Amino acid sequence: MVQITSLLLATAAVLSAGVSAQVPHHPSPPTNACNTGEFYCGGELLAGQYYDYWKLRIDNALRAVGQVPDGTHESDSLFYCADGTAGSAVLQFDEWCKANGQNWGCQPPQRDHCKTNVGGVLVEKNSCCDVN
Repeated sequence: MVQITSLLLATAAVLSAGVSAQVPHHPSPPTNACNTGEFYCGGELLAGQYYDYWKLRIDNALRAVGQVPDGTHESDSLFYCADGTAGSAVLQFDEWCKANGQNWGCQPPQRDHCKTNVGGVLVEKNSCCDVN
């Protein structure tokens, strides 16, 4: 009887370990979701460890203005951080970068892709390469 009980306990331990290993880990929302008043490329937000967190907010912002929440619009759109509160960040759609005819999509500002030199003066453009 002791052997059967030990076998049952060992089997239960193995099964419960297997079940817990299969549960996906979803990280908690970022502590500083986004900086209120700043612009972000969708692809920039989706590239981090909080993909599910941002995908929901990006898709909601796209739907709110009648845009299609597909991979291209999610990654290549520019979003405004209306509220950067962790756990409840609010994004607003600003523009779809490919709508202005350029082919490279939204460019995070740290890449300096959208800055141009005009007569020795650096002209700042937004992440969709439009003049601010």
